[in-house]
Amino acid sequence: MVQRRMIRKNNRIRMVLERIKKQTAVRENRNLLEEEQKNTVQKNGLREEAEFHDGGEKYALLVSVGNYQKQNLVDLVTWKSDLDLIQRGLTQGLKLKEENLRALGSEGCVSVRELALAIQNFAKMLKKEDTFFFYFSGHGRNGELTFSDMGLALPSILAFIGELPCKNKIVILDCCYSGDFQTEGTRGMSLEDSAESFAGHGMAILASSSANEVSRLDESGQYSLYTGIVNMAMLSRRNVRQGRISLHAIQQNIQELMEIWNNHYPEHRQQPIFRSNIGGTIYFEVEPWHPQKPQEINGIHRENEFYTICSTKPLDTAKLKRLSVFVIAKRTSDGSSDSQDLKDSSKISQLTKRIVEEICGTGHYDAIWCYFGHDEGDIIHHLYYAHSVWARNDELQKMYFRASKDSFVQDGICVVENTSYRMLRRMRKENQAGSAQSAERDSEHSGNLEEKAPGKLSGANLSEEEYVLETKKILVEVVSLAEKFLVSFQEVANHTISAEEVKVHYQEWSRRVKTLYLRLSDGAIPPDHLYAWTEQVVDVAGCVTDLAILLEEQNRSNQNGFDERGSWLMNHAVKQYYEGLEKLKEVEKKL
Repeated sequence: MVQRRMIRKNNRIRMVLERIKKQTAVRENRNLLEEEQKNTVQKNGLREEAEFHDGGEKYALLVSVGNYQKQNLVDLVTWKSDLDLIQRGLTQGLKLKEENLRALGSEGCVSVRELALAIQNFAKMLKKEDTFFFYFSGHGRNGELTFSDMGLALPSILAFIGELPCKNKIVILDCCYSGDFQTEGTRGMSLEDSAESFAGHGMAILASSSANEVSRLDESGQYSLYTGIVNMAMLSRRNVRQGRISLHAIQQNIQELMEIWNNHYPEHRQQPIFRSNIGGTIYFEVEPWHPQKPQEINGIHRENEFYTICSTKPLDTAKLKRLSVFVIAKRTSDGSSDSQDLKDSSKISQLTKRIVEEICGTGHYDAIWCYFGHDEGDIIHHLYYAHSVWARNDELQKMYFRASKDSFVQDGICVVENTSYRMLRRMRKENQAGSAQSAERDSEHSGNLEEKAPGKLSGANLSEEEYVLETKKILVEVVSLAEKFLVSFQEVANHTISAEEVKVHYQEWSRRVKTLYLRLSDGAIPPDHLYAWTEQVVDVAGCVTDLAILLEEQNRSNQNGFDERGSWLMNHAVKQYYEGLEKLKEVEKKL
């Protein structure tokens, strides 16, 4: 009997949605929809489609239902304060423009028809790079959200929102039993994906309570508890890093604040639920941020007949002004350009003295380190045939000069030779992807053609294309494994599965992650122009490997659940993984 009533109710909902679609089609045929949308835009402050920004904007549809007279349900007096709180969190915290926000209904009355029309209007205005927020506060029951006129199945609403033509959607639900939903599962990375097309795309749902819990009001009774906490997380300055706030940081803050509530009011516990099929996380630009650029020293000749200064790096302390200088040496002060002369300690000392004089002519420095390479490849791969240290006085010289069989002090400058330089440089050439191709091209020009040795491709025998493909395969698998684990890790935080289940289920996962990391770190040396990309790929894989190692440590602890230290370290590794994906996006843009 109950099932038949539910079937009839769902059929009625579908009929309402179909009727709305048909009415919309009729209005389009009669050229009335355009006028209606124009009035809606003017009334609610939404910009028309032509005015939307191409760089990716944030938009929000807010629904707070308080009037339930038609449903014979208790009215919710907090609908207005909930609306004010979430609007303030979005506009002041996440910097969503007020003209991009629409709040439905008047006097707390919102119908299913109004919801469907509003989402359809957004569907016509959203662009590919935009972010869409949907917020609902009201009654919830039996896997549905309850509006003023009827209930609507939550999966239907999520499916409707999921079809919107923007890269990510964030759904925030503050109602009883709001955790009664599932997402489509993990989003694996593919070879066709770039970091840009993978990270930050998908849907995330933040729910106020589990599938069998009610959602409560704050102790004052003036607003919904969860909405107040979401507002605090969005406005919190501690969540802002480098001008941005991540969805992961917001969710972590929500969990922390809810745990404080639960500890303080154990008889009124409320377990928030978070599920997502977004690759990585989403970052919101909330304030200007100007990263510190490599120090530019006015008056220094970046290149002259003796050397090229590739870059400088400040090493200042509270009391001392210090600098590192990365140099390609060309010739000594006496005019010699012979490579052996350049590596002579006294010649390096002469070059250092020239560099120090030029730098100190622009300002006061207490100590300067110079790192010497023969070409750009040496600088990129941090392979230096020597480095030198200059310090301003005897006290600093005692602090920074290191006596060894490979060091030499002359004229207040300590020179340290890298006796392994030639061997390491040869090994780099022999194992650098694409170097055999370059040598082959050189041989073709010179008439010296040697037969390529057969066998497994590695190092110099690996072409650049093959190197990129093999590295990308490892990245794809590592990222896909990470996303799979993070879904389960979040379910532990949701209290839907135990940490013990995760420990047992992911033992083989940990071994596979570590194997992939070793393959990546033991692989061929990247071509110079791919060095930064490879380093960032290794960094992302390293963050996932940290998770695997920490999980194994928790397994060996013979303790139920994750201990406090382990939980903190794992959450920190997750944050580093998300930041690594963002950095990879930036590196890929420069290729």
